[in-house]
Amino acid sequence: METKLFISYHFEENEAFIVRVCYYLRKQGLSIFFHRDAPIRREVPGWRSVIQEELSSAGTILFFHGEHVGKVQKQELDEAKNNKKGIIIVKLPKIPDDSDLLEDAHQIIEFSQNKLPLTDTDAYQCAKECVRLLGNPWIVEDDIPEGYPFDYEKAIIDHFVKDKINIQLIAQGCPEKWPAVNRKEDEYLHPNPIPEEHAGRFRDDRTDNPVVYVSTISDFQPEELKNKGMVFPLAGPRKDIVRIEEGARLNIGILVSGGIAPGTNAVIAAIYKRHKMYAEYGKYNVRVCGFFDGFDGLLSDEPSQTLNEKFLEEQFNKGGSILGTSRVSEFNDPDPSVRDETLEDAVNRILVEKIKILYILGGDGSMRAAHVLHKRIQARKKDVTIVAIPKTMDNDVLWGWQTFGFESAVEKANGIIHQLHVEALSNPRLCVLQLFGSDSGHVVTHASLASGSGACDLFLIPEVPFTMRSVWKYVRKRLMDNYNNSIPPYRSHGLILMAETAIPLDARWYIEDESFCFPKEEVEAVNDYLKHEYWDSPPIGIKNNSVSNIRSYLGIDKKIPKEKIKSLSDEEKQHIRDYAEQLRTAGQTPDELRSAGLRIFTKVLKRRFKEDRQFRPRNYWNNFRIFTNEPRHLLRAVDPTSSDILFGQRLGTLSVDGAMAGYTDFMISQWLTEYVMVPLRLVILGRKRVPENGIFYRSAIASTGQPADLI
Repeated sequence: METKLFISYHFEENEAFIVRVCYYLRKQGLSIFFHRDAPIRREVPGWRSVIQEELSSAGTILFFHGEHVGKVQKQELDEAKNNKKGIIIVKLPKIPDDSDLLEDAHQIIEFSQNKLPLTDTDAYQCAKECVRLLGNPWIVEDDIPEGYPFDYEKAIIDHFVKDKINIQLIAQGCPEKWPAVNRKEDEYLHPNPIPEEHAGRFRDDRTDNPVVYVSTISDFQPEELKNKGMVFPLAGPRKDIVRIEEGARLNIGILVSGGIAPGTNAVIAAIYKRHKMYAEYGKYNVRVCGFFDGFDGLLSDEPSQTLNEKFLEEQFNKGGSILGTSRVSEFNDPDPSVRDETLEDAVNRILVEKIKILYILGGDGSMRAAHVLHKRIQARKKDVTIVAIPKTMDNDVLWGWQTFGFESAVEKANGIIHQLHVEALSNPRLCVLQLFGSDSGHVVTHASLASGSGACDLFLIPEVPFTMRSVWKYVRKRLMDNYNNSIPPYRSHGLILMAETAIPLDARWYIEDESFCFPKEEVEAVNDYLKHEYWDSPPIGIKNNSVSNIRSYLGIDKKIPKEKIKSLSDEEKQHIRDYAEQLRTAGQTPDELRSAGLRIFTKVLKRRFKEDRQFRPRNYWNNFRIFTNEPRHLLRAVDPTSSDILFGQRLGTLSVDGAMAGYTDFMISQWLTEYVMVPLRLVILGRKRVPENGIFYRSAIASTGQPADLI
């Protein structure tokens, strides 16, 4: 099986097309050397020898023959011939058939239409033909981007409004055009049998085309957004719905993936109730069943369970999930063969159960799983509708005002903060409180700001880089101020709020210190997360002395004692911020990383209290205590607030309306002031994070009094 390809092309010519071809090839599990991705430029000594090494290790050269062929590209082709490599030439449009270079090809890929620019469809077909020529089986593509190209929705809107294509985003898997929600053809629809006074006012997609613009700010003109298709279909009952014969049976499936969230049962109950209404008026039978334990249940041999209306009515306002939940990483496994086998098993199970509509409740990983499941069903030409409903305590799913359960979690977290503040104040000590936040700090930031001034002294989230060196300087000053200003004296106290992946960038100074006794698994988890190897071959443009300073500051090099390391310049701090943007957690936070973050804080701060000679009186600070609290599961398990119950019911009801109207591969969501259907192709483009320079974050740090710069 061919696994290594060397990509040869003329820089900046048809580059968007070529990076898209490479994206599809990587999705097939092929190893690719692509100049554009490699940290190799002509300014770097020995760059040519690196190119030769990569070419010698490749089995085949994929040569893009454009209008211009550079000197280096010709050398690469000659070396491939001399070393008896496989040669596939992609003959781009307008290249004559008598080109001398075509004689060197073992195989040629050309296009039926001789026109430019080439489209995403052309890139897909080119990659597919390349895989065929290599003798590899084609694995159904799934659109999942590499990493998380976007952190918030406005950046996505900016990207699609611009006429110029961002090559880097295309390389990561971002579509070239704004995707639309898939819907069945009109021939499969018929008039909705439910009276409008019972279902709610009908939307007529044929005449009034009810849509919501993706943005309402003046930066984007409505006509511009509409012309580019940058709108979402308005959610709600439709005048025309999917035709189901009288007396037939419609099988509905529901599964819950990821962690539990308050309001889950309200969503499930609403889905059940709405489908019963459609079946009653449509005069057909409906079976609403649940797959226990999420995707595990879908992939197991255990049969699905028919849901009971009485039981749902008793549980809809309770916490937890009546269907259980789990995470299945195989749907998003980087190995395409693992992903392929898992998807085939899932689709087979859906078909065996004769499920026609499957509702998936979950977070960003579940949104991706839902989309790849739809793609696989589509490839097999089966009529199954996939609908996703965002459910995550982290509130990090794109294109949602917020996820259900988030408000309940923040409310509970706020109460816990105040209780622990009382504990820390009454029996003076420092509390380190760890909340949700695998890749974003929405829960932490909201809870900190909601707690008011004085309860929380410092909050830390994964979006904003920090070091223990700077954290200690701030904590020391804050505690000393409390000590000196309290009445009566000796009542210094504090509370630090942190997300579960709030890992200090200089953690290497501490986790590799044997006197701290960190478990091996935690050391490995922190090193994997921090990716300090980035500084082994840093981006071109960073001065060597700056790299040396940064490596010492972060504890990568320990030649200089940490007490004697000088402060970083503003330019060096910006380099660190650029590096920190790449530190992301995909899916669930590893337990070892979570426990390591909390352990770093407690161990380092305890030692600092004992060793810092600026503290007076020493007898007080020598015995100053730190305690920790991890109420994550308490937040998950609380009963939902009334607003989250209503929110969940609304999402469940409207998701059914969308599915029954023939829409598929969408997420139901509240966007701006309306409920909408968002194509999952857009949802999977990233995870929503707290912008460091946004008004919300700045308001929160103003409340705690912490500095904006903690590097």
